[in-house]
Amino acid sequence: MEEKIMPMLTKMDEKMDKIMEKMDEKMGARNKEIKEEMGAGIKKIDEKMDARNKETGETMDSRLDKTNEKISARRVEMNEKIEMMDTTDII
Repeated sequence: MEEKIMPMLTKMDEKMDKIMEKMDEKMGARNKEIKEEMGAGIKKIDEKMDARNKETGETMDSRLDKTNEKISARRVEMNEKIEMMDTTDII
């Protein structure tokens, strides 16, 4: 019985190996496509950002600086409100 089953199992293993190879090839090709699509999308975003920066004359650093200034101003404002609340509670 074992003599009949072993060759069948070997054939099944070989078939599974072939199927797995084909799947790996397809997945590899799909992953490559996805990477290319993502790369193209990122490139488009970069191009749009570059065009916007040229249009406005800003750079990412200057925009970050402006954002940080706004955040700092907002923190100062919030701290002042907190201090006022604390003093009104005491009175």
